[in-house]
Amino acid sequence: MSTLWTPEPEFNKEELFASIRAQGLHIDDGLLQEFQEQGLMLHPRRRGRGRARGNPGVWTRHQRDLLQSLCHARERQGMHSIALRCNLPVWVWLYWGDHYGIPLEQVRRVMKTWAIRQESFRSRNHGGPPGK
Repeated sequence: MSTLWTPEPEFNKEELFASIRAQGLHIDDGLLQEFQEQGLMLHPRRRGRGRARGNPGVWTRHQRDLLQSLCHARERQGMHSIALRCNLPVWVWLYWGDHYGIPLEQVRRVMKTWAIRQESFRSRNHGGPPGK
């Protein structure tokens, strides 16, 4: 019996946002950009070859699911701490590995964000780095 390969669903930004909003969650360009800068979300992957001008790119189903989880944690669970949200992609990667659509490079970026936030928290609450 042969199994036909079916491509993984991909979402452009309009589809990505519609999917998140269909769950009753808030998403906009600013929040997505914030998540990308923090390493919580990947930047979109470009479709096609060459210089695809005007091609905004796409996200995988896994990245869509991660964005949905991030928005849910932020809105419904009150998880406003960036350091706490950093745990989500790391946990997914540890549990399911690269094959679930959270690559090691994304984990490295989000861990860097987490470390910066933790150091900032420590400095604010303990008067500076250890030994000072």
